Amino acid sequence: MIKTQMRSRRLLATLAILLCGILASTQSRAQGSPYDNLGFGRPIEAWNAHIDALSGAGVALTDPRIVNGPNPASWSWLTRARLETELHFDITQSTQQNFPTAKNQDLHLGGFVFASPVWDKYRLGLALGFRPLTDALATSSTSDSTQNNSYRSQGGASEAFLGIAGQPIQGIALAAEIDVLFGNVRHLSQVSFTDATAATSNFERDYALSGLRGTFGLLFSGDSIAQALHGVSFGAVFTTPSSLKTAIRTVITPVTSTLDTELSTSSNGYYPGSVTLGLGFRVGARYNIVADYALQDFSTSYLSSDQFATGDPSLGASTRYSIGVERLPAIGNEYGSLGFWDRLGLRLGASYYQMPFRPAGSTGVNALAGSFGLGIPISLESLIDLSFTAGTRAPVIANTTPSDLFFRIGATISLSERWFVPTRTDD
Repeated sequence: MIKTQMRSRRLLATLAILLCGILASTQSRAQGSPYDNLGFGRPIEAWNAHIDALSGAGVALTDPRIVNGPNPASWSWLTRARLETELHFDITQSTQQNFPTAKNQDLHLGGFVFASPVWDKYRLGLALGFRPLTDALATSSTSDSTQNNSYRSQGGASEAFLGIAGQPIQGIALAAEIDVLFGNVRHLSQVSFTDATAATSNFERDYALSGLRGTFGLLFSGDSIAQALHGVSFGAVFTTPSSLKTAIRTVITPVTSTLDTELSTSSNGYYPGSVTLGLGFRVGARYNIVADYALQDFSTSYLSSDQFATGDPSLGASTRYSIGVERLPAIGNEYGSLGFWDRLGLRLGASYYQMPFRPAGSTGVNALAGSFGLGIPISLESLIDLSFTAGTRAPVIANTTPSDLFFRIGATISLSERWFVPTRTDD
């Protein structure tokens, strides 16, 4: 047993080193999707490879081996303390009529989270951590015979959170979470001329964001209501909108000068709330089907108060539908009593996302994606989840804006068991 645990820990350390190496080698190439430079950036749909393999469907999950990001109420099903971190690598190929194809690569940290059961009587579970909300990393450029114009955005919005979940009635869980929103969205524009004697013009604007919001979750198992609902679960999550404080910094280097002009002002922003509903069905002892429906209206959101009257004109309401199917891993009383394939989790998912983007000339952008993933055991409770997602983003009116073909590979390391449970000795 000791040798097995040592091998597991060496495997985790090796994976962590490899992931850090990938991060270091790909940061310089990160560019993202052309849509990421609108508003707050592209909303991130999942922070965990388990959820990502189900195409984001997770609001109705009651799995005790995951710190569920979509629904904090599921923390009341945790049976052990867990520490999780996630990385995902994106490849995006963008095409538009009369424009060259652009291929972008991007590596993201999905955040850190620690969660633990704290009181058995009411199944109280506590979690805290950090996760990104949007990705604003993108680059685009145009050129003609006299000049080159490049536009780049960086950063995005993130949140630190602390929440608690419990079951006042067995099988019916409620949760409340406080989220501290923060981040920086940076826009950079550069004009350079083919004439080597002409100076380059630069424009930079930074929006530093901060604010608070609340997240509230509900999750119940049908067994707690009626025998006829055996194997059925229902979840709902509501996040409040957030009024933001925005510090704006503008740096201008005009064509006629090499001197910078810097302006600093303060303003207000607004990040929208969201509603997500989920339904789950347990089929036998080994299979689970989950589906989510999510709404978030960005039409009234804005980075700064000069957009207060109408909201950001490049954004609108978004709707996401997702469904996933998984074969649950079998868990025996003894870790070695089951074969490897019996302890492996298998997942498939599909999603349709009416995105919040309304770029000029387009009435909207839709995304369609499919996913699959594996849950690989390291020991009885610690595991690695892997996911692979492929899909397209395309404007409703063809060729008005770029179309994306995207791929995402995700990996989550979830540590539990003896990493946090005190060692017991026999008397």
